[in-house]
Amino acid sequence: MGETGCDTAVRVAHLYAEEGLTQDQIAAALSLPKHRVIKIIAQCFTRGDITISLLAKARPLAHLEARLCDRLDLADAIIVPIPQRSELLDSVIGRVLGEYLSGAMADGMAIGVGCGRTLAASLASINAPQNWHLKVYALHGGPASVTSESPFHISLRLGARLCAETYLVHAPLHAPTPHLCKILLRETINRHLWGGAVSLDLVVADVGDCSRSRSHDLLGDLGDAELASIVGAGAVGHVLGRFIDVEGVCIDHDINDRAIAMDVASVRAAGHIVLATGGTQDERAVRAAVKALSPAVLVTDQKMAGRLLGI
Repeated sequence: MGETGCDTAVRVAHLYAEEGLTQDQIAAALSLPKHRVIKIIAQCFTRGDITISLLAKARPLAHLEARLCDRLDLADAIIVPIPQRSELLDSVIGRVLGEYLSGAMADGMAIGVGCGRTLAASLASINAPQNWHLKVYALHGGPASVTSESPFHISLRLGARLCAETYLVHAPLHAPTPHLCKILLRETINRHLWGGAVSLDLVVADVGDCSRSRSHDLLGDLGDAELASIVGAGAVGHVLGRFIDVEGVCIDHDINDRAIAMDVASVRAAGHIVLATGGTQDERAVRAAVKALSPAVLVTDQKMAGRLLGI
């Protein structure tokens, strides 16, 4: 099958398996005769292909991925096409992320995780042999209410899926005062939790901007006045519990002094860092997170890639 045929198969399989479109709807969306759509779907079932595996093999946006790697100094970029139904975007990015992480893991790894919609959506696609000895570490505290996007929930589910030793942060993201935060980190969390995680082999993180309309629920514990103060101090987004400016530097603000989160230097020292985000997220937050963590891999969508490239 040539490149054009492979790209068409990717789109047909994606629309059928991921977005639930009918054969007639796929034919109309891609301007294809229905008999060809039926044949492609049948071939996908015969080969045992599923949407994400097919996307990963075909890499239909390889030209954009190469440009993004060059622009952001990445080892690899994985860009997924925009789904016909926009509400499925987090799920699509998450599925690709999960498959990538499954291939990036190895026996004996210590894995650090953050939180967010994309990470939550990746969990169902992450797999590893049950006889591997893995450790999963939450890298920061979270909101009082445990949701599917919270670091506690994501770390717990990932650990269960991988049959891994799991280390959770039983604490809020922000301590009431900087002094109390230092005590918690020094006497409890660093000593009993992250003492063995300073040599992380793999870190996977999501990015949040400073907009309540898009960012994950870590902003839910902040009042409007405090969030305005954070933005006024130069924040364009947050990653792994830290608010950062356009250069990826932690802003000089009380909020970062109260963050119950692993320090950025320890995270950057990880063997392999994967950043995943997309949708209507502020691209300044994504650029800042890349500068802050120097990830090897960015997983995102076609529109975000275009905005990052200025096209």
